[in-house]
Amino acid sequence: MNGVPLDIRILAYAVSDRRTLLAMATAIRSHYLRPEFRGLWETVSKCFTKYKEVPTENVLAHAAGSSWGQLENAYRQVAQAIPKVDAREYAIDLEQLKARYNDQLLRKAGQAVYQKNWDGNAFGDMLEANKVLRNAVSQIDQLYKTETYKEGTLSGTAPEAWTKYQQVKQNPGLASGIHLGFAEFDRITNGIRDSELLLIGGESGTGKSALVMNMAVNAWLGRNKRPLEAWLNSIKVAADLDSMPEPVLERSSVYFTIEMPYEALERRLHACVAGVPLYGIRDGTLNAVEELRYRAALRFIQKYPHQFHIVDIPRGATMRHIEAKYMELCQDSPDDPPKPVVIDYLNLMSVDDDGEVGQDWLKIGHIAEHAHEFTRVHHVPMVSPAQLNRPPKEESARMARPDQDRLARSLMLAQNSNIIINIEKRKDEHLMKDMRAHIVKNRDGEQSVIVLQKRLDLMRLYDSPTDWTPLDYEGTTAS
Repeated sequence: MNGVPLDIRILAYAVSDRRTLLAMATAIRSHYLRPEFRGLWETVSKCFTKYKEVPTENVLAHAAGSSWGQLENAYRQVAQAIPKVDAREYAIDLEQLKARYNDQLLRKAGQAVYQKNWDGNAFGDMLEANKVLRNAVSQIDQLYKTETYKEGTLSGTAPEAWTKYQQVKQNPGLASGIHLGFAEFDRITNGIRDSELLLIGGESGTGKSALVMNMAVNAWLGRNKRPLEAWLNSIKVAADLDSMPEPVLERSSVYFTIEMPYEALERRLHACVAGVPLYGIRDGTLNAVEELRYRAALRFIQKYPHQFHIVDIPRGATMRHIEAKYMELCQDSPDDPPKPVVIDYLNLMSVDDDGEVGQDWLKIGHIAEHAHEFTRVHHVPMVSPAQLNRPPKEESARMARPDQDRLARSLMLAQNSNIIINIEKRKDEHLMKDMRAHIVKNRDGEQSVIVLQKRLDLMRLYDSPTDWTPLDYEGTTAS
């Protein structure tokens, strides 16, 4: 328009109109622009985030420091275009910018699939070709994602609110999220809901991954947990294996493991479901009763209609990789999308956007933002462990309360979560038979303390009613 190139028009809006820049902050990534203008946009965006005003040339030069010489020519072109642009035309220019980047993604994917992987008769690596296409689809979906999830007025939605209330009154199950199998948590939250991010914080050795794994198993089994456990406890001889209870329909789950190899996690899951010693499975030393329980649990897993997907991904994976795999699972089973999504854990991931640079705490914060964004775009709950900082030395004697400010490396982890449970670490924690987990953030309810019994030899955690201990069976003793 007006003979001004698209990238210059976009940046002219950014340095001349605060309202437009506010909209651009969440809509534009630096890689949408041509390389010679990316640095200027990153500097403008950084200054706006810090000062909340449209940056002047002096502000930009100060923020860029020694790099200003490389950005100044781009800024001069943009400044000259300011009188020629009209902020009311920003929306159509944004569409053109995204369409151009969309075109680049398609061309790049086509080149990777056909020029590098197609010999005229067949693909050299079909899996790699599929991976390229899935990644392109994920980036294109992200490009056109809705920035406003829902909009309305209280007066306009009042009739709808009353209708929803009446529906919940008649069917209370409509108000439930996915219960994670621990009474106090489920009482307070009524389950974790779509678009929510739950973080499990803890210092090293407190059982973060064990708690997350038990939540994932409980969510996957749902109402089948108690009948399955009663059946496992009743098995005495091989003939009892034929009396498996009919499973109740629940949901599939997906567990992305970054910290632990596939086989190690699989053994832990088997021990948890079966209620048999982990080391016994690993070393082939289960006793006769334990072997029957293990066989029975495997038979149930095999016949259960819902899948517990395990995805072993390397350190440095991004939310884009998670999203591509999740979309693949949803396409394979559109009537049973995996819920919740578990990532073990966010701190081991990398940032999606190559243009996002900065200190480690900022990168971790961006990962949390992208995780929360993922839950909202795909309407799915997510659970992940997160490392806690050690308390200050002056606090160590009384062990500082594990509040949300102790989430390691970035407060943005807490800011982007809906619920935070922090596990308390006491002196000689590894000798303790119980686990104390504090609900330190809950956007939709009260805070509380959950006390669980630990049977980590069986990879299990149990609720802790008064005067109750986990059920023992022949061949095991309480740890």
